[in-house]
Amino acid sequence: MNGIKVLWKKEKKKTRQFLYIIYCSVYDKVKISYCIIDDIYYIEK
Repeated sequence: MNGIKVLWKKEKKKTRQFLYIIYCSVYDKVKISYCIIDDIYYIEK
């Protein structure tokens, strides 16, 4: 089950990062890079 979730997350990686950039730029421009790094970490984990 974990492998399937990771595979799905990797497929959605670019879309998720794009949404994170939009969300974070609205929330706090300073946190954009943090959100992208956190997203990649979550996918890799």
